[in-house]
Amino acid sequence: MRRNYSSYLDNFCNTYGLSGAQVARMVGMAEETIQAIRRGERKPQQATKDKLNRFILNYKKENKPVTPITSQETQTDIVGIDSRTVAEWTGKEHKSLMRDIRQYTEFLKGTDLCSTDFWQETTYTASNGKENPCFMITKKGCEFIQHKMTGQKGAVFTAKYINYFWEQGEQLQEATQILLDLSDQPPQPAIELNSDMAYIKNRLAELQNMTTMADIKIGLAKTYRIAELMED
Repeated sequence: MRRNYSSYLDNFCNTYGLSGAQVARMVGMAEETIQAIRRGERKPQQATKDKLNRFILNYKKENKPVTPITSQETQTDIVGIDSRTVAEWTGKEHKSLMRDIRQYTEFLKGTDLCSTDFWQETTYTASNGKENPCFMITKKGCEFIQHKMTGQKGAVFTAKYINYFWEQGEQLQEATQILLDLSDQPPQPAIELNSDMAYIKNRLAELQNMTTMADIKIGLAKTYRIAELMED
């Protein structure tokens, strides 16, 4: 099957959080060439295909895909909102918002900007059991969408997403403080390692290595359920 190099290159850039300029530098090609291939304006010659294939294969071996939660910015920037919720807040039909986001993504393809900084496509399970597409939209993505709005709708949407990210930031700060408090505690004697309390403390200590609000929430919830079972 013939490979669509426009989609192939764009998916690679989005998955690994790379811009066209970065790929061009690492591959040793002109940025204009990479951007034109990514936009579908230029079909690569076989030598170019071979060069891209080798680079992408080696890069995938040595690097992990990025997600919206790997941002180096503040924690409030890395939490996402389901596009169905954003559609409700903006007064749009979900399919219309999805169409707009896909169009914005196309606009960003020919630039050094990465669409996954703003949103990332995923799926949800509908009430009939069918998997449907949606987007997880970051704070940056909400700001992007808000700039397209005016009047009362724009103001209401701004207030709602600011409140959401503010609340998420407060929750993350509380969870982080719990982990910091735990890390300051002196190590427990080895004789207690098999006790229920030591097990729970070890579970909580593992949360210190987690980098996302979602993972911390899941970890805390699981640990809480285990603690409840131990009490019974």
